[in-house]
Amino acid sequence: MEVEVQKDDWFRVLEKVTISWCCCDSVTMGNKPVKQEEKKDEYMLKVVPPLDRALVRWLNRDLERVHGFVPKNPHAIKPPEHYIEQMRLNGWLDLDLNDPDLAHLFK
Repeated sequence: MEVEVQKDDWFRVLEKVTISWCCCDSVTMGNKPVKQEEKKDEYMLKVVPPLDRALVRWLNRDLERVHGFVPKNPHAIKPPEHYIEQMRLNGWLDLDLNDPDLAHLFK
């Protein structure tokens, strides 16, 4: 950039060079501004088709049957020996037979 400089105008020339350098679009320093996303006035609607009452009753009955299942005569299952050993080491097998919370198990 060539500028004619006179002795008295050195400050104005420096100011012009500084302003032209700072306003240059090709040189950017520091953080770049974040692009603002355009907010659209669109709404997403979730439309549920009408359900058949017979299907709803069938699903309800099926879910009750699956989640409410309890075996009539459950058999006791003995865990493997290494499980029992680990439970004994952690103190999980220590029972107080006089505990009122366990009284219904010993009737």
